[in-house]
Amino acid sequence: MIIVQSKTKQLEKMLDNADQMIDELNRLADYVAVRIEEENTKLLRTITDLDEKVKSVFEVDGSLSNKIGEANSLIEHLNQLQEKLGNISCNSTENGSTTYISNPKYIEILRMAENGISVREIAKKLNVGQGEVQLLLGIKK
Repeated sequence: MIIVQSKTKQLEKMLDNADQMIDELNRLADYVAVRIEEENTKLLRTITDLDEKVKSVFEVDGSLSNKIGEANSLIEHLNQLQEKLGNISCNSTENGSTTYISNPKYIEILRMAENGISVREIAKKLNVGQGEVQLLLGIKK
């Protein structure tokens, strides 16, 4: 009987120890579950923030694409204007007004006159009438 009582006490002590271990394991499991939930919440918040930032980047990218398209259109328009202006001669007169001449032949007449070539020689070289040369030079003045 003493052996049975001794074994019973040992068994009860082992059961108490097992209960303590189970309690400790349950507390540890609860702690781990809480920590996992906290980290999961942080991760979801980070994912949401990143998603918003990605949307913002796409909005900026779309806006930039539109602005780049507009800028390219403006550049093309400026290039066209520059080509047109490349064929125009601008001469200032003594009274401050400006004369614009777009005909290449007329530009050449003005250039030749500025180089001291006579009206007769200009008319002959460019195959135009002397009156036309004089008229153009008169407009320039």
